[in-house]
Amino acid sequence: MNSLQIISIILLTTMQLVTPILFIYWLGFTKSKSKINTIFKILTAWPFFIFIYYAGQWSFIPFYLRYI
Repeated sequence: MNSLQIISIILLTTMQLVTPILFIYWLGFTKSKSKINTIFKILTAWPFFIFIYYAGQWSFIPFYLRYI
């Protein structure tokens, strides 16, 4: 395995596992100052989840994790 493959696996893992976990933490465990801020947070995170669901690379990460 060359260094380019290793870097691509690290980037895929970060994009498909770490970033959604950070979004979930941001949505669920941080306080919003107003309802508009809460709506903004949801509208910011939701498109990313949709993108990962449809366009994510599921060959390195188990397929059934896409439903979690």
